[in-house]
Amino acid sequence: MVLGMCALYCASASATPPSDDTSEWGDDDDDDEFDESDVPELTPTTAESSSPWSLTGNTRTRFGFWAERLGERPLAKARQSLDLRLEMARSMWLFRLEGHGEYDAAYQVDRDTYDQPTLDAYEWLIRSGEAFGRASPGNVQVTVGRQVIAWGEGDALSPLDIINPRDNREPGLADLDDLRLPVLATRLALFLGSHRLELVGVHESDFGLQPSPRGPFSPFDAVLSSLEKTDLGPLLSQTTFRLTHQQERFSLDQQEVFFRWVYRGKGIDVGFQAASLLDRQGVFAFPKPEDLLASDTVDLTVDHRRYTTAGHSGAWVLDAFVLKWELGVDVNRAVNTGDLAVEIPEQASTADLAGLVPAVGVDEATLVNSMVGVTWSGIQDLRIGLEVGKGWLVDGPDDLAMPLTDPLILLRASYQLMRERLQLSAAASMVGWTANGGWLFRGEAAYEILDGLKAGLGYVTYQPGDDFGLFYGLNNHDRFFTWLRWDFRVL
Repeated sequence: MVLGMCALYCASASATPPSDDTSEWGDDDDDDEFDESDVPELTPTTAESSSPWSLTGNTRTRFGFWAERLGERPLAKARQSLDLRLEMARSMWLFRLEGHGEYDAAYQVDRDTYDQPTLDAYEWLIRSGEAFGRASPGNVQVTVGRQVIAWGEGDALSPLDIINPRDNREPGLADLDDLRLPVLATRLALFLGSHRLELVGVHESDFGLQPSPRGPFSPFDAVLSSLEKTDLGPLLSQTTFRLTHQQERFSLDQQEVFFRWVYRGKGIDVGFQAASLLDRQGVFAFPKPEDLLASDTVDLTVDHRRYTTAGHSGAWVLDAFVLKWELGVDVNRAVNTGDLAVEIPEQASTADLAGLVPAVGVDEATLVNSMVGVTWSGIQDLRIGLEVGKGWLVDGPDDLAMPLTDPLILLRASYQLMRERLQLSAAASMVGWTANGGWLFRGEAAYEILDGLKAGLGYVTYQPGDDFGLFYGLNNHDRFFTWLRWDFRVL
C-alpha cells in the first residue's frame, strides 16, 4: 500500500532474499517455534557465574542507485543505521530493550525536490524495537511490553501473520531485520506437551510505516502526477499531501484480541486462530475536488475499521520438501471501491476537476485469503521456495479499488558456497497469473568478509501493471544497491 496496500507490500518485502540478515527464508524473527531462543528455560546460562546481561548490535551502510536515472539523479539511498539490544536473562526471567536509528543522506541531494512528508518518512528514523519483560514459571509464559509476534506458516506470504505492523516504505527492498515493527501487547502462552495455547491483547494502534503520498514508492504519486499534466498542474505542484490515520495511537475502545492453538507433532504442525482487530490496511476517501484547491496541505486520511478474522495454518515435512498452507476468512472487513488508475487527458481544465478526481467509495466485504507454499532443499546448500497467495470475495462489492483477490506469486532461491561465506539469492514476485498487475525481480550476492562483517551487491527491477496496486507507477525505479553490515557484541 500507500494508503491501504499493507498486505501486498509486506509480501513483496518479505520476498526479498536474506541480504544483510543471517536468517534463511525469513525465519530469524519467527516467534512461532516451540524451541524459540527467547524461552529462558531452553537457553540457560552456561555457568552460574556468567553474567545475565548482554549488549549486542549491528551497524549497516546501504547505498542505492537508480538504474534508469543515472544521468539525471542517480543516488537513491545513502542510509546509515544502528541497532542495539540490551538483554538480561536469568532463570525464568527475560528482559529485552532494543533501539533503532537511521539517517539517509541521499535526501540532502536536490533536497528542494522532496516535500516535507517524504523527508519525514525517509530521511531519518528513530524508534524503539522490542522492549518487554517475560516470565516463564513452569509451562506458562507471560510477556508484557513492545514485542514482535509472528504467527502463521508462510515464509513470505502469510494472511494469518497480522499482529504486527510493517515497514512498507520500500517494497521489495526492506531488510528482514526491520520488516515487522513491535507493538505494545500482553501475551499469555500455555505449553501442554505438543500443544500451545496463546492469548494476545494489543494495546497500541500502530499501522506501520508507509510511503508518503508523493514518495518514491507511492502508487498515489502516479495519480497525482497525471493530474499535474492538466491545467491544474501549477496549483497541485504547490500542494502538500500528507498521510494521516483516523484512529488515535492509544484508546481503550481500540484494544485488539488474538487467540491461537498450535500442535507440533513429528513432521507436521497445525494451528487455528481467531482475532478481533483494526484493519492494518484501512480504507480512505480521496479528497473532494474543492479540497484539492482550497488548501496548501491536503490530508489523505485512512480509516482502520474493526473486523473479525479466523484461520487455519499447517506445515508438513516430506523428505526434502516442506509443504505449508494457510486459510483465513475476514468478516465484515471495510474495503475501498472504485478505480484509481484513471486516464486523465492533458487538455483537461480546472472546470473539469469534478470529473477528473477518482471516485472512491467504502463498503464491507467477507474475504477468504489463502496461501500454499513449498520449499525444496534436496541439494546441499540450495533452497528453492514457491508461495502462492489468493483471495476470494465471498460477499461484497465487485468493484474493489485494491487488488485484494488477485493472485500473488513469489519464487525464491538461495545457494551457499565457499564454505557458506558466499550466498547467491534471487526472488521474483508477480501479481496476477499472467503478471497483468506487474512483477518484480531481485538478485543479490552476499559475502562474509570476517566473522560478523558482511557485504552485498544486488539489483532489483520493477515492471508495473496497468491496474492500481502494488507496482502501479514504478516505471523507472530499477535500482543497483550495495551494503555493508557489522554485527558486534559489547557485553
